[in-house]
Amino acid sequence: MNLCVVFTELSHNSKNFIVALELNTSRDNIQINSIRSVYPRNNTQIVRSIKNNEVVYLHKEKMLEWIGRQQFNSTDATNSSNISLQI
Repeated sequence: MNLCVVFTELSHNSKNFIVALELNTSRDNIQINSIRSVYPRNNTQIVRSIKNNEVVYLHKEKMLEWIGRQQFNSTDATNSSNISLQI
């Protein structure tokens, strides 16, 4: 199985959505990309994934813009500053 998780720009109640995709799978002899699940993630969870190098690719400008729009508590603010330097 070729799976990946995508951070989207979709948000609701201050949480962005993560989409789990199965890529290049086949259904009835048709090649498709299948959405396996969609779920919300809060700011801290997303920043933690970046800090832990769990991210394979990200759009640098969009990610920095997203980080700039977020509200973090004081501990998270320090982490978000450090994350900006990593990106």
